[in-house]
Amino acid sequence: MIAKMISTFLGAILAGKDLPTSFRAGLTLAQIGEFSFIIATLGSELNVTSDFLYPIAISVSVITSFATPHLVMNTDAIYQWLLP
Repeated sequence: MIAKMISTFLGAILAGKDLPTSFRAGLTLAQIGEFSFIIATLGSELNVTSDFLYPIAISVSVITSFATPHLVMNTDAIYQWLLP
């Protein structure tokens, strides 16, 4: 999740966006999508991943689904806290 935020932030910076806009883009894309359910299910059904991966994928997806709106609502405060 953190790597996804940082890579989006750096990509926006390289594209010529300013710091606040790039930071907001990184926080907005922090959520892990529902596609992870499909990948975890297929991996489990095809026996290419361990059985413990599916609950982890579900847990991370739920946590990021609830965390992302709070991150987006508080983007300016987080930006001021991290980059004064």
